[in-house]
Amino acid sequence: MIDEKKQNNYFDLTGKEHEELVQEAVKEVIAKMHVQGVATVEVDEKGKLYLRHSDGSLTPIDDSN
Repeated sequence: MIDEKKQNNYFDLTGKEHEELVQEAVKEVIAKMHVQGVATVEVDEKGKLYLRHSDGSLTPIDDSN
């Protein structure tokens, strides 16, 4: 992970380190949303959208409109 010295200076981080920070933040927010019972949206490799529920189940989102 990112060492403590670099965490203190955002502008010294590499692009990869920025990406790692953002990915970790997104994972934390998704987990918090699921704890609160809020579904999140996921996209599969074919571009199909799904709701991910707090119990881990997926519900397809109908995009036929």
